[in-house]
Amino acid sequence: IVTGLCYAVARNFKSTLAKGKKFQSPIAFLGGVAANAGMVRAFEDILELNQGELIIPKHYATMGALGAALISMEQGGKIDPAIWDLDSLKVLLTQQKPEIKTLHSLSGTGYSEKRATTVHNLSPQQTLPRGVYIGIDVGSLSTNVVAIDEDKQVLARRYLKTAGKPLEAVKQGLKEIGEEIGPEVRVLGVGTTGSGRYLTAQFVGADLIKNEITAQATAAIHIDPEVDTIFEIGGQDSKYISLDRGIIVDFEMNKVCAAGTGSFLEEQAERLGIDIVDQFGTLALLAESPCRLGDRCTVFMESDLVANQSKGADLQPLVAGLSYSIVQNYLHRVVGERRIGKKVFFQGGVASNQGVVAAFNKVLGQEVI
Repeated sequence: IVTGLCYAVARNFKSTLAKGKKFQSPIAFLGGVAANAGMVRAFEDILELNQGELIIPKHYATMGALGAALISMEQGGKIDPAIWDLDSLKVLLTQQKPEIKTLHSLSGTGYSEKRATTVHNLSPQQTLPRGVYIGIDVGSLSTNVVAIDEDKQVLARRYLKTAGKPLEAVKQGLKEIGEEIGPEVRVLGVGTTGSGRYLTAQFVGADLIKNEITAQATAAIHIDPEVDTIFEIGGQDSKYISLDRGIIVDFEMNKVCAAGTGSFLEEQAERLGIDIVDQFGTLALLAESPCRLGDRCTVFMESDLVANQSKGADLQPLVAGLSYSIVQNYLHRVVGERRIGKKVFFQGGVASNQGVVAAFNKVLGQEVI
Protein backbone atom coordinates (compact mmCIF):
# COMPACT_ATOMS: atom_id res chain seq x y z
CA ILE A 1 0.00 0.00 0.00
CA VAL A 2 2.72 2.52 0.94
CA THR A 3 4.66 1.70 -2.23
CA GLY A 4 1.50 2.36 -4.20
CA LEU A 5 1.11 5.73 -2.46
CA CYS A 6 4.65 6.73 -3.44
CA TYR A 7 4.03 5.82 -7.07
CA ALA A 8 0.67 7.62 -7.05
CA VAL A 9 2.32 10.84 -5.84
CA ALA A 10 5.08 10.55 -8.47
CA ARG A 11 2.57 9.93 -11.29
CA ASN A 12 0.37 12.80 -10.10
CA PHE A 13 3.41 15.12 -10.02
CA LYS A 14 4.39 14.14 -13.54
CA SER A 15 0.89 14.50 -15.05
CA THR A 16 -0.28 17.58 -13.12
CA LEU A 17 2.88 19.72 -13.14
CA ALA A 18 4.82 18.50 -16.16
CA LYS A 19 1.70 18.18 -18.38
CA GLY A 20 3.47 16.20 -21.06
CA LYS A 21 6.81 18.09 -20.93
CA LYS A 22 9.92 15.95 -21.09
CA PHE A 23 12.14 15.71 -18.01
CA GLN A 24 15.81 16.14 -18.89
CA SER A 25 18.75 15.12 -16.72
CA PRO A 26 20.31 16.23 -14.46
CA ILE A 27 17.25 16.31 -12.17
CA ALA A 28 17.38 17.37 -8.51
CA PHE A 29 14.77 16.30 -5.94
CA LEU A 30 14.19 19.06 -3.33
CA GLY A 31 11.93 19.54 -0.31
CA GLY A 32 11.26 17.49 2.80
CA VAL A 33 9.75 14.58 0.85
CA ALA A 34 13.18 13.97 -0.72
CA ALA A 35 14.09 12.23 2.56
CA ASN A 36 11.61 9.46 1.66
CA ALA A 37 13.48 6.59 0.00
CA GLY A 38 10.21 5.21 -1.42
CA MET A 39 9.51 8.49 -3.20
CA VAL A 40 13.05 8.61 -4.60
CA ARG A 41 12.64 5.11 -6.06
CA ALA A 42 9.18 5.95 -7.43
CA PHE A 43 10.45 9.09 -9.18
CA GLU A 44 13.38 7.18 -10.66
CA ASP A 45 10.98 4.59 -12.11
CA ILE A 46 8.33 7.07 -13.31
CA LEU A 47 10.92 9.40 -14.87
CA GLU A 48 12.85 6.39 -16.31
CA LEU A 49 16.11 7.24 -14.52
CA ASN A 50 18.83 4.85 -13.42
CA GLN A 51 19.07 4.09 -9.72
CA GLY A 52 21.08 6.85 -8.01
CA GLU A 53 20.70 9.23 -10.98
CA LEU A 54 18.20 11.50 -9.18
CA ILE A 55 20.23 14.20 -7.36
CA ILE A 56 19.38 14.69 -3.66
CA PRO A 57 21.37 17.75 -2.43
CA LYS A 58 22.79 17.74 1.08
CA HIS A 59 20.48 20.58 2.15
CA TYR A 60 17.43 19.32 0.21
CA ALA A 61 14.91 20.48 2.83
CA THR A 62 16.18 24.07 3.14
CA MET A 63 17.09 24.90 -0.47
CA GLY A 64 14.50 27.70 -0.68
CA ALA A 65 15.95 29.55 2.30
CA LEU A 66 19.47 28.90 1.05
CA GLY A 67 18.56 30.36 -2.35
CA ALA A 68 17.04 33.47 -0.71
CA ALA A 69 20.25 34.01 1.27
CA LEU A 70 22.43 33.60 -1.84
CA ILE A 71 20.30 36.07 -3.85
CA SER A 72 20.58 38.57 -1.00
CA MET A 73 24.36 38.14 -1.01
CA GLU A 74 24.65 38.47 -4.78
CA GLN A 75 22.55 41.62 -4.86
CA GLY A 76 24.54 43.18 -2.05
CA GLY A 77 21.52 43.58 0.23
CA LYS A 78 22.12 44.87 3.73
CA ILE A 79 20.21 43.34 6.64
CA ASP A 80 18.79 45.78 9.17
CA PRO A 81 20.21 44.80 12.62
CA ALA A 82 16.72 45.46 14.05
CA ILE A 83 15.50 42.23 12.43
CA TRP A 84 17.19 40.28 15.22
CA ASP A 85 15.44 42.34 17.91
CA LEU A 86 12.34 40.29 18.73
CA ASP A 87 10.80 43.05 20.90
CA SER A 88 11.02 45.52 18.01
CA LEU A 89 9.49 42.90 15.71
CA LYS A 90 6.54 42.43 18.08
CA VAL A 91 5.94 46.19 18.16
CA LEU A 92 6.10 46.32 14.35
CA LEU A 93 3.56 43.49 14.03
CA THR A 94 1.23 45.23 16.48
CA GLN A 95 1.44 48.56 14.65
CA GLN A 96 1.19 47.11 11.15
CA LYS A 97 -1.31 44.28 11.53
CA PRO A 98 -1.90 42.75 8.09
CA GLU A 99 -5.39 42.99 6.65
CA ILE A 100 -7.49 39.85 7.02
CA LYS A 101 -10.23 39.31 4.42
CA THR A 102 -13.49 38.48 6.16
CA LEU A 103 -17.00 37.17 5.45
CA HIS A 104 -20.46 37.71 7.01
CA SER A 105 -21.04 36.37 10.52
CA LEU A 106 -22.79 32.99 10.81
CA SER A 107 -24.73 33.96 13.94
CA GLY A 108 -28.47 34.22 13.55
CA THR A 109 -28.68 31.52 10.87
CA GLY A 110 -31.05 28.69 11.68
CA TYR A 111 -30.08 25.19 12.73
CA SER A 112 -32.96 22.74 12.50
CA GLU A 113 -33.10 18.99 12.72
CA LYS A 114 -35.82 16.73 11.39
CA ARG A 115 -35.85 13.11 12.54
CA ALA A 116 -37.62 10.23 10.82
CA THR A 117 -38.81 8.63 14.00
CA THR A 118 -38.07 8.55 17.68
CA VAL A 119 -36.09 5.54 18.88
CA HIS A 120 -38.43 2.90 20.33
CA ASN A 121 -36.49 0.41 22.41
CA LEU A 122 -38.18 -2.90 23.25
CA SER A 123 -39.24 -3.17 26.87
CA PRO A 124 -38.24 -6.25 28.94
CA GLN A 125 -41.92 -7.31 28.98
CA GLN A 126 -41.99 -7.78 25.19
CA THR A 127 -41.03 -11.45 24.92
CA LEU A 128 -42.97 -12.33 21.75
CA PRO A 129 -40.82 -12.65 18.59
CA ARG A 130 -40.73 -9.40 16.69
CA GLY A 131 -39.45 -8.89 13.16
CA VAL A 132 -36.67 -6.40 12.40
CA TYR A 133 -34.74 -5.28 9.33
CA ILE A 134 -31.04 -4.40 9.59
CA GLY A 135 -29.33 -1.72 7.52
CA ILE A 136 -25.52 -1.49 7.40
CA ASP A 137 -23.62 1.42 5.85
CA VAL A 138 -19.85 0.86 5.73
CA GLY A 139 -17.85 3.93 4.74
CA SER A 140 -14.16 4.79 4.75
CA LEU A 141 -14.35 6.54 8.13
CA SER A 142 -17.59 5.43 9.78
CA THR A 143 -19.77 2.33 9.93
CA ASN A 144 -23.47 2.75 10.72
CA VAL A 145 -25.81 -0.04 11.78
CA VAL A 146 -29.58 0.47 12.17
CA ALA A 147 -32.44 -1.84 13.19
CA ILE A 148 -36.02 -0.93 12.22
CA ASP A 149 -39.25 -2.81 12.87
CA GLU A 150 -42.02 -3.70 10.42
CA ASP A 151 -43.67 -0.33 11.08
CA LYS A 152 -40.41 1.41 10.01
CA GLN A 153 -39.70 2.58 13.57
CA VAL A 154 -36.03 2.85 14.53
CA LEU A 155 -35.34 0.36 17.33
CA ALA A 156 -31.58 0.88 17.67
CA ARG A 157 -28.69 2.47 15.82
CA ARG A 158 -24.94 2.70 16.13
CA TYR A 159 -22.35 5.06 14.61
CA LEU A 160 -18.85 3.53 14.81
CA LYS A 161 -15.41 4.38 13.47
CA THR A 162 -14.40 2.02 10.66
CA ALA A 163 -10.70 2.50 11.59
CA GLY A 164 -9.52 0.46 8.59
CA LYS A 165 -11.27 -2.69 9.93
CA PRO A 166 -14.78 -2.69 8.44
CA LEU A 167 -15.74 -6.22 9.49
CA GLU A 168 -14.68 -5.58 13.07
CA ALA A 169 -16.81 -2.42 13.12
CA VAL A 170 -19.80 -4.33 11.67
CA LYS A 171 -19.43 -7.11 14.26
CA GLN A 172 -19.26 -4.53 17.06
CA GLY A 173 -22.31 -2.67 15.74
CA LEU A 174 -24.40 -5.83 15.40
CA LYS A 175 -23.33 -7.02 18.85
CA GLU A 176 -24.36 -3.74 20.51
CA ILE A 177 -27.67 -3.55 18.64
CA GLY A 178 -28.39 -7.20 19.49
CA GLU A 179 -27.78 -6.49 23.17
CA GLU A 180 -30.03 -3.41 23.04
CA ILE A 181 -33.10 -4.93 21.35
CA GLY A 182 -32.80 -8.34 23.01
CA PRO A 183 -32.76 -11.98 21.89
CA GLU A 184 -36.52 -12.27 21.16
CA VAL A 185 -36.18 -10.59 17.78
CA ARG A 186 -36.26 -12.24 14.35
CA VAL A 187 -34.17 -10.66 11.62
CA LEU A 188 -36.37 -10.57 8.51
CA GLY A 189 -33.89 -8.92 6.15
CA VAL A 190 -30.48 -7.24 5.90
CA GLY A 191 -29.38 -4.54 3.45
CA THR A 192 -25.89 -3.12 2.97
CA THR A 193 -24.64 0.09 1.38
CA GLY A 194 -21.50 2.25 1.38
CA SER A 195 -18.05 1.67 -0.08
CA GLY A 196 -17.71 -1.62 1.85
CA ARG A 197 -21.17 -2.95 0.92
CA TYR A 198 -20.04 -6.00 -1.07
CA LEU A 199 -17.56 -7.30 1.50
CA THR A 200 -20.06 -6.68 4.32
CA ALA A 201 -22.92 -8.34 2.42
CA GLN A 202 -20.87 -11.50 1.97
CA PHE A 203 -19.89 -11.44 5.64
CA VAL A 204 -23.42 -11.02 7.11
CA GLY A 205 -25.35 -12.85 4.37
CA ALA A 206 -27.23 -9.76 3.23
CA ASP A 207 -30.41 -9.99 1.18
CA LEU A 208 -29.84 -6.70 -0.62
CA ILE A 209 -26.89 -4.56 -1.74
CA LYS A 210 -27.58 -0.95 -2.72
CA ASN A 211 -25.38 1.98 -3.76
CA GLU A 212 -25.14 5.02 -1.48
CA ILE A 213 -27.11 7.32 -3.81
CA THR A 214 -30.18 5.05 -3.76
CA ALA A 215 -29.91 4.44 0.00
CA GLN A 216 -29.55 8.14 0.87
CA ALA A 217 -32.47 9.12 -1.36
CA THR A 218 -34.76 6.32 -0.08
CA ALA A 219 -34.25 7.39 3.54
CA ALA A 220 -34.80 11.08 2.76
CA ILE A 221 -38.01 10.42 0.81
CA HIS A 222 -39.31 8.27 3.67
CA ILE A 223 -38.79 11.18 6.08
CA ASP A 224 -40.35 13.77 3.76
CA PRO A 225 -41.76 12.92 0.29
CA GLU A 226 -41.42 16.60 -0.71
CA VAL A 227 -37.60 16.69 -0.44
CA ASP A 228 -36.12 17.66 -3.82
CA THR A 229 -32.39 18.08 -3.07
CA ILE A 230 -29.95 16.13 -0.92
CA PHE A 231 -26.52 17.37 0.15
CA GLU A 232 -24.49 14.56 1.72
CA ILE A 233 -21.03 15.10 3.19
CA GLY A 234 -19.29 12.17 4.82
CA GLY A 235 -15.77 11.38 5.94
CA GLN A 236 -14.15 11.33 2.49
CA ASP A 237 -17.09 11.42 0.07
CA SER A 238 -19.52 14.17 -0.88
CA LYS A 239 -22.72 13.54 -2.83
CA TYR A 240 -25.43 15.66 -4.46
CA ILE A 241 -28.80 14.12 -5.34
CA SER A 242 -31.65 15.84 -7.18
CA LEU A 243 -35.17 14.43 -6.79
CA ASP A 244 -38.43 15.04 -8.63
CA ARG A 245 -41.57 13.66 -6.95
CA GLY A 246 -39.59 10.92 -5.22
CA ILE A 247 -37.50 9.92 -8.26
CA ILE A 248 -33.72 10.47 -8.60
CA VAL A 249 -33.20 12.64 -11.69
CA ASP A 250 -29.57 13.69 -11.20
CA PHE A 251 -26.63 13.02 -8.90
CA GLU A 252 -22.93 13.77 -8.51
CA MET A 253 -20.05 12.72 -6.26
CA ASN A 254 -16.72 14.36 -5.50
CA LYS A 255 -14.22 12.92 -7.96
CA VAL A 256 -10.85 14.32 -6.92
CA CYS A 257 -10.91 16.88 -4.10
CA ALA A 258 -11.68 15.84 -0.51
CA ALA A 259 -11.28 19.36 0.91
CA GLY A 260 -14.99 19.61 1.65
CA THR A 261 -15.29 16.45 3.73
CA GLY A 262 -15.32 15.37 7.36
CA SER A 263 -11.75 14.05 7.48
CA PHE A 264 -10.41 17.46 6.40
CA LEU A 265 -12.50 19.26 9.05
CA GLU A 266 -11.33 16.82 11.71
CA GLU A 267 -7.70 17.36 10.69
CA GLN A 268 -8.02 21.14 10.92
CA ALA A 269 -9.84 20.97 14.27
CA GLU A 270 -6.95 18.89 15.62
CA ARG A 271 -4.47 21.43 14.22
CA LEU A 272 -6.34 24.23 16.01
CA GLY A 273 -6.55 22.23 19.24
CA ILE A 274 -10.35 22.02 19.42
CA ASP A 275 -12.86 19.18 19.63
CA ILE A 276 -14.67 18.65 16.32
CA VAL A 277 -17.88 17.45 18.02
CA ASP A 278 -18.25 19.70 21.06
CA GLN A 279 -16.46 22.94 20.13
CA PHE A 280 -16.19 23.48 16.38
CA GLY A 281 -19.79 24.44 15.58
CA THR A 282 -20.22 26.62 18.68
CA LEU A 283 -17.03 28.58 17.98
CA ALA A 284 -18.02 29.10 14.33
CA LEU A 285 -21.34 30.68 15.32
CA LEU A 286 -19.61 33.08 17.74
CA ALA A 287 -17.32 34.66 15.10
CA GLU A 288 -18.20 38.22 14.11
CA SER A 289 -15.94 38.31 11.03
CA PRO A 290 -15.10 34.84 9.62
CA CYS A 291 -11.80 34.59 7.70
CA ARG A 292 -11.96 34.11 3.94
CA LEU A 293 -10.07 30.84 3.34
CA GLY A 294 -11.16 30.11 -0.23
CA ASP A 295 -12.60 26.88 -1.60
CA ARG A 296 -9.59 25.24 -3.22
CA CYS A 297 -8.00 21.88 -2.36
CA THR A 298 -6.91 20.83 1.14
CA VAL A 299 -3.31 22.03 0.73
CA PHE A 300 -4.31 25.57 -0.28
CA MET A 301 -7.08 25.81 2.33
CA GLU A 302 -4.56 24.74 4.95
CA SER A 303 -2.05 27.32 3.66
CA ASP A 304 -4.72 30.04 3.87
CA LEU A 305 -5.52 28.94 7.42
CA VAL A 306 -1.86 29.16 8.48
CA ALA A 307 -1.45 32.51 6.67
CA ASN A 308 -4.43 33.97 8.58
CA GLN A 309 -3.07 32.57 11.84
CA SER A 310 0.25 34.30 11.16
CA LYS A 311 -1.64 37.56 10.61
CA GLY A 312 -3.08 37.26 14.11
CA ALA A 313 -6.55 35.84 13.34
CA ASP A 314 -8.38 34.49 16.39
CA LEU A 315 -9.75 30.96 16.73
CA GLN A 316 -13.43 31.79 16.17
CA PRO A 317 -12.99 33.56 12.78
CA LEU A 318 -10.72 30.72 11.59
CA VAL A 319 -13.27 28.04 12.49
CA ALA A 320 -16.13 30.01 10.91
CA GLY A 321 -13.95 30.52 7.81
CA LEU A 322 -13.42 26.76 7.56
CA SER A 323 -17.21 26.26 7.72
CA TYR A 324 -17.65 28.65 4.80
CA SER A 325 -14.84 26.95 2.84
CA ILE A 326 -16.40 23.50 3.21
CA VAL A 327 -19.71 24.83 1.87
CA GLN A 328 -18.18 26.81 -1.01
CA ASN A 329 -15.96 23.89 -1.99
CA TYR A 330 -18.98 21.54 -2.01
CA LEU A 331 -21.20 23.91 -4.00
CA HIS A 332 -18.51 24.69 -6.60
CA ARG A 333 -16.95 21.26 -7.02
CA VAL A 334 -19.84 18.86 -6.40
CA VAL A 335 -23.07 20.75 -7.15
CA GLY A 336 -21.70 23.11 -9.83
CA GLU A 337 -24.46 24.46 -12.07
CA ARG A 338 -26.99 21.84 -11.00
CA ARG A 339 -30.41 22.71 -9.60
CA ILE A 340 -30.85 23.39 -5.88
CA GLY A 341 -34.51 22.96 -4.95
CA LYS A 342 -36.81 24.38 -2.31
CA LYS A 343 -36.47 21.60 0.27
CA VAL A 344 -32.85 20.66 0.87
CA PHE A 345 -31.84 17.82 3.19
CA PHE A 346 -28.28 17.87 4.57
CA GLN A 347 -27.09 14.35 5.44
CA GLY A 348 -23.89 12.60 6.50
CA GLY A 349 -21.63 13.04 9.52
CA VAL A 350 -20.72 16.68 8.71
CA ALA A 351 -24.43 17.63 9.01
CA SER A 352 -24.03 17.47 12.81
CA ASN A 353 -21.65 20.47 12.59
CA GLN A 354 -23.69 23.62 13.32
CA GLY A 355 -21.05 25.86 11.72
CA VAL A 356 -21.33 24.11 8.35
CA VAL A 357 -25.15 24.06 8.52
CA ALA A 358 -25.18 27.82 9.27
CA ALA A 359 -22.76 28.45 6.37
CA PHE A 360 -25.06 26.56 3.97
CA ASN A 361 -28.03 28.64 5.17
CA LYS A 362 -26.08 31.88 4.73
CA VAL A 363 -24.61 31.10 1.30
CA LEU A 364 -27.84 29.67 -0.15
CA GLY A 365 -30.16 32.18 1.51
CA GLN A 366 -32.46 29.36 2.54
CA GLU A 367 -32.69 26.77 5.30
CA VAL A 368 -31.17 23.33 4.88
CA ILE A 369 -32.73 20.62 7.01
